[in-house]
Amino acid sequence: MDYGSVVYSSACKSLLKTLDPEHHQSLRLCLGAFRTSPVESLYAEAYEPLLDLRRNHRSSLTYSQPFHFRIRDLINDLNLNIRKIALCKISEVPLWKVIYLKVDFTLSCYSKARTPESTYKTLYLEHRELFSDYEPIFTDGSKSESHVGLAVVSLSTVITDALPISASIYTAKLHALRIASEHISLSCGKKFIIYTDSLSALQSIVSLHSSSHPILVDITYALANHLKKKDIRFCWIPGPAGITGNELVDTAARLATGSSERFPIPHSDLKVCFRQKLQSVWQSNWDQQTENKLHSVMPVLAPTVPSSSSNRREQVIWTRLRLGYTHLTHRHLLFGEPPPYCEKCNVSLSVKHILCDCPHSNHLRHQLFNSVDFTISSILNNSINSSLVYKFISIKGFIHHI
Repeated sequence: MDYGSVVYSSACKSLLKTLDPEHHQSLRLCLGAFRTSPVESLYAEAYEPLLDLRRNHRSSLTYSQPFHFRIRDLINDLNLNIRKIALCKISEVPLWKVIYLKVDFTLSCYSKARTPESTYKTLYLEHRELFSDYEPIFTDGSKSESHVGLAVVSLSTVITDALPISASIYTAKLHALRIASEHISLSCGKKFIIYTDSLSALQSIVSLHSSSHPILVDITYALANHLKKKDIRFCWIPGPAGITGNELVDTAARLATGSSERFPIPHSDLKVCFRQKLQSVWQSNWDQQTENKLHSVMPVLAPTVPSSSSNRREQVIWTRLRLGYTHLTHRHLLFGEPPPYCEKCNVSLSVKHILCDCPHSNHLRHQLFNSVDFTISSILNNSINSSLVYKFISIKGFIHHI
């Protein structure tokens, strides 16, 4: 259904709707869901967005003519502020001029979870002593819900700037490295060492001669042409870890201001932005499904919690219990029968009542789960419980009626 969807998504909505039943049937077969399960639950359980959202996402990746005007409407609907998109570049530096950079990953060998700040600080001071004739330059990027900033701190200069809110933290840190390169090109010094806490940025720089990322290409060009007579090293350091220069640049990046709209954004950042916005639209639609049984189990859309069993039958049982639609509780909808009631409580029979509410099962609940006070979400949103749930419904005699 994805094939050609970018093209045929401009068809009238009534025609596109004819694809939905096939999509729903496919999801039911994959999940093993009961036939009366709501389609919204199928989408959420399979973590598959509506076809309309899928088409919008795939179309958003083609933000160019002849789809430009259609996608412009989509961008307006998603309230995205897109001003400039950076063009992909191909490095113009020939292979024989490529400078193989000196990048030090020594400090990354230490586990951040198990290494105290004092140890990192000592290792950094040892590194500075080893390269005491190199001028240190610290770079960093910062991203929050309302701000993206970057900073470069040297012995005599603090440079800050802001990026569009759609820029990623990775782009912010790469921008900081590019500005550091520009700062070095204007400096009279000959030896520099650039410190950053972005491992991914440094790993990209190591292989930058094979990348089409516009910022990395700019760094390649600067190093091969303007900086070839300077001795430049890069070093990863944890941030901030009590390192003075790193703490200064971290604060400066978070407080950075400037005209953010002048910076073009790499298309890779826009892909992430589109995906997040469409996910937000889907979540907003799901938030309105307050009467949906799966919504009480999984209020926030996320990849499905799989059953711990590799048995297909048990996986189907787990899925149907999460959806809240089983043969036992909803077969009456297919055969025009009266709805089932709990024989002991005389209340409507439901998955929630069977697993959580029926007081006549409290002893068994306590025996299996060591508790009688839990919610449908806590029991069905954790795959660790699946084997206990199977045992519970088997003892209660429901295993063959799901």
